[in-house]
Amino acid sequence: MLDSSKNCLPIKDAVNHWPPLTSYVKSGKIDLGDPNALREYNMAILYWLTGYRIEMPMGNLIPAVCLRNTYVHYLRNRFPNAKVLVDIGTGASAILSLLAFHYGFDVVATEVDAVSLAYAKRNAEINHASIRFFQSQGGIFIDVIPKSLIEKIDICVTYPPFYPTDKPGRTSMKKRGFKGTGSELFGGETGMEFTVRYIEESIHLNIPITTVLLHKKKFAEFASEAMESQYNVETIPIKAGNRIRYLVLGIS
Repeated sequence: MLDSSKNCLPIKDAVNHWPPLTSYVKSGKIDLGDPNALREYNMAILYWLTGYRIEMPMGNLIPAVCLRNTYVHYLRNRFPNAKVLVDIGTGASAILSLLAFHYGFDVVATEVDAVSLAYAKRNAEINHASIRFFQSQGGIFIDVIPKSLIEKIDICVTYPPFYPTDKPGRTSMKKRGFKGTGSELFGGETGMEFTVRYIEESIHLNIPITTVLLHKKKFAEFASEAMESQYNVETIPIKAGNRIRYLVLGIS
């Protein structure tokens, strides 16, 4: 099992790297129910790991950097010769894309939402990250990324959103943790359809290494079964705080 806490910072160290966090710290802790505190804490971690700063639209939180860094860093170490990485659904933060660029990948990213795409491009520009962006109209790879570029893909990543069944298109309304209203954040049971399409297109296009990060074991098992017709599949648990996430990895 991987442990994302190794990519996190104690609050006292995070404050040293990111002074704006100071106003949210009380008795050496931050309130995990305060979206602004979580936002600044993840800003601190991103800056500590990469030196990057990013901008986000109002209502969106910066996704948990510790977990996403564990995901991308593992892939970089596991596949040192992989060059072209595609991030499907990069979101306004472009966190996975920026981390992948930081670790030396040639990065291609897609995003369906025009506002999120504009922020993602801005975040790449701010940090001098040469990332190629493509806007999706609902597609995954096909009719989104040029065929000539698809043929060069070595590895693809995605952390798909899952929504509450009673609030389509919205994130979980839990009282603690990541409560942004933007589509990057998730909770609930609805959303596996995207992952299935992502896997099906990966198989159809013969992408050498396909990965997906999922938040429940049952979804990881389903994704693993869907990959088995084309790939040798591994499921790698990642400890994220008190929860476990699952990296499903298909190698052709």
